[in-house]
Amino acid sequence: MRQFQFNYNIVKAGFLALLLFFLASPDSFAQRKSWGNKSSITGKKFKSPNKFKRKKPRNYINSIKAVGQINTTKYYGDLANNSITLRPGVGFGLQYRINESLAARTNVAWNRLAGSDKGSDYEFRNLSFRSDLFEWTAEIVYDILEYNKMFRRRHLVSPYLYMGIGFGFFNPQAELDGTWYSLQPLQTEGVGYKRSTFLIPYGLGATFKVNPHLDVSLQAGNYLTFTDYLDDVSGNYDPTKNALPSDDISRQLADRRQEYLEIPGNTSTARNSTSIIRGNPDKNDGYFGFSVKVEYTIKVSHQTYNINSNVSRFRIIKSIKKK
Repeated sequence: MRQFQFNYNIVKAGFLALLLFFLASPDSFAQRKSWGNKSSITGKKFKSPNKFKRKKPRNYINSIKAVGQINTTKYYGDLANNSITLRPGVGFGLQYRINESLAARTNVAWNRLAGSDKGSDYEFRNLSFRSDLFEWTAEIVYDILEYNKMFRRRHLVSPYLYMGIGFGFFNPQAELDGTWYSLQPLQTEGVGYKRSTFLIPYGLGATFKVNPHLDVSLQAGNYLTFTDYLDDVSGNYDPTKNALPSDDISRQLADRRQEYLEIPGNTSTARNSTSIIRGNPDKNDGYFGFSVKVEYTIKVSHQTYNINSNVSRFRIIKSIKKK
């Protein structure tokens, strides 16, 4: 009986020693480490089902959005009448989320501006124009309600204010006998102005969340310019020095009152008026804009914390309190 007990202890000790040796073997450890990733038969990696993958938390604070928009504009200036005439436009840009309250964005757009004396108090001048405006803007967006990086905790509607700077290129044109002429080269007021200007855009809007990567925004704003020649009208017309001397087209487009008087029924005070004032040089032109934007998040950084960092602990505590 003692001999049997002695042999049993030897077998038991040998088995434990063999097990410890197997576990301590480097080759065995490597095989055990890769056992969960590779097949022992084919050697290929296993593909875990999506439902078992651990999703990393999204940090939308440092996100980048691609923005596409449809615009409509209303010009105001020397030829603006009381009617609301909206013109089409398109644009695209990028937006970067800085923090819970601020975002920075840049945008390029094409807009169509137009104006006419028809229906206004200065209808007898008979002036009109259209212009393609290409603009670039850089703006800061301030969210009135704090932005939350978690989609479920984000507000359904987030109003915001914005303001920035920009640059625009324009080319006023007028129609005569069915043909459109660029007005700046004709110098209808004897002034060789530039067809570019700085812009100051500002306004408000509201963003509607759709899903974690898609938002839709409605925006309305004003654009201040540093030129009075969006419409090619600013000061006075002097037939002795204004317009190119030998250019009949320039003279006809500079002073179009005679065309108005030749229309039957137009016998207003304009016939007896000797005024040759074309516009008000003390006030610059501008325009209003309304946009519908589709914003898609194309880059989202993942949020990581260092537990040993006091700053990270503070951020974690602060985020928990906000929730």
